[in-house]
Amino acid sequence: MRQHFILAVILSLVCMSGVSWGEGKWTSYTNGNEIKCLKAEGNFIWVGTMGGVVKWDTVTGTYVKYTTADGLACNDVRAIAIDNRGNKWFGTGGGGVSRFDGVSWKTFTIKDGLSDKNVNGIAIDLKGVMWFGTGIGVSRYDGAAWKTYNMKRYRNTTEDWVLSIAIDKRGVIWCGTFGGIVCFNGKKWKTVRPPDKSSTGGTYFGAVYSVICDNKGAKWFKTNNGITRYNGVTWKTYKQGESLATEFVSPMYVDQEGVLWCGGSGARVSTFDGAAWKTMKIPGIPSYDNIISIVTDAQGVRWFGQRIGGLSSFDGSTWKKYKTDDVLAINKVTSIATDSQGVKWLGTHYGVSRFDGNSWKTYTKTEGLEIIFISSLSMDTKGNVWAKGWGGVSMFDGSSWKTYKNSEFLSHSFSDPGIVDTDGALWFGTTEGAVRFDGPTWKRYTTADGLAHNFVCSIAIDHQGVKWFGTAEGVSRFDGTRWKTYTKKDGLAHNTVVAIAIDKKGVKWFGTPKGVTSFDGSSWKTYRKKNGLADYGVSSIAIDEKGVKWFGTDEGGVSRFDGKSWKIFTTKDGLAGNNVHS
Repeated sequence: MRQHFILAVILSLVCMSGVSWGEGKWTSYTNGNEIKCLKAEGNFIWVGTMGGVVKWDTVTGTYVKYTTADGLACNDVRAIAIDNRGNKWFGTGGGGVSRFDGVSWKTFTIKDGLSDKNVNGIAIDLKGVMWFGTGIGVSRYDGAAWKTYNMKRYRNTTEDWVLSIAIDKRGVIWCGTFGGIVCFNGKKWKTVRPPDKSSTGGTYFGAVYSVICDNKGAKWFKTNNGITRYNGVTWKTYKQGESLATEFVSPMYVDQEGVLWCGGSGARVSTFDGAAWKTMKIPGIPSYDNIISIVTDAQGVRWFGQRIGGLSSFDGSTWKKYKTDDVLAINKVTSIATDSQGVKWLGTHYGVSRFDGNSWKTYTKTEGLEIIFISSLSMDTKGNVWAKGWGGVSMFDGSSWKTYKNSEFLSHSFSDPGIVDTDGALWFGTTEGAVRFDGPTWKRYTTADGLAHNFVCSIAIDHQGVKWFGTAEGVSRFDGTRWKTYTKKDGLAHNTVVAIAIDKKGVKWFGTPKGVTSFDGSSWKTYRKKNGLADYGVSSIAIDEKGVKWFGTDEGGVSRFDGKSWKIFTTKDGLAGNNVHS
């Protein structure tokens, strides 16, 4: 267990510095303000976040944070339930289900009988049986045995991914999936949908993201078309503009008075008392934040979980805000770079965080960083920090940010970590080729010039200054004059190359969805799971000062390779998450 003043976990590659094989300690950092779900219990609010679980004391205003370091299966917590014994159950995105009795943790995975490691919803029936909506159907657990219901076996739809699950007062199980609504009466599963499109806004259901059952027996479904109510006989859909405040609607909540609450974008909330809709904006929340989850505690206080801004509460007259003292901008860390002073810079979906070993500072729009969803960070020869993301490219000279928005070259999505060459020019990969920027001028290289494919996933520069571009159709080599492309026919594990690193000997290492391939200039060698790699998909590569290779994988954690033997690190060892981006 970590108190709120202790640093916890980062959803990115966490390296052990200055340690030998088998030694070292993992130090991780997360942000407990990126909320996904809420659950009330007496004077406590349990908060599932992208950075672990936070338990808020509503009386004292203090909190305790739990992460993988404490026993949580995964820091991406998507669902919370509390059983009749007071055990807390946490559904995670990639780690299965964790149960916490207040002292110890226990995790249930596929090996135990759970159908999938992605658990999006949890419900408890009248007999205390647990029901889990997963990425592969529904799993049932009665405390002794598991049983899984594969949706494709029981209904005539195409999707097996259960997005939400609820149980009505008759004990019927209701599931929202990517393919619509299904229900289970204890004997048979069936697909439920309105008899005609007119009652649901002119379209049949596609994905159903949230399902709740109110105290009158009606079911409420959140879809791409708004919110639909079904009372067992008739269907009624409420859409943005007609009733709802915003197009985005968070998972719904029905309070003790039977009022429906729906969070939305722009920090707005819509309520429906059965007769009329009302909308209010929560004060003190920026317009770019969304209300993700809503719950009412035992005292009748409403709690609102925000996408990135923590918690807000309203007791009927006064609003209060609650935020953990976490220093990381947001948990989705897309890139990491180190400057000449050893300072770590982290690109996130919300901004850029800087860590000098002692203190943190985050740069967002408030500090002059105009772009969001940072996809990469680079350091130039002058010590400037370059960040690229949605909105262009920004440069930080140590005191202020400057943003470049050249529409001709920056209108397409960035797809790779940028890199600086020996001349100080920056190279960026985009979905429409590679872009070079030397300060005053921009230049684009495409398939017309010799690039293998215009979707550039990764870039590296070798000791001779030669550029290597990982694309969707192989690796292209560019020496400034000539281009040469390598594909699976030459020895690559897969033509999509999402990561490139070059060691001190000049050997190139290419991360692909089917393993990692090395190329010494003449021969190729591929490493996969059977060789010791944690997972097939390699999304990031780093090489430390000793020449040891570190491979971040899509779902298996981190693999370390010293040239002879492999070692895998996962959340069980202290890694924040097994999906490692950088």
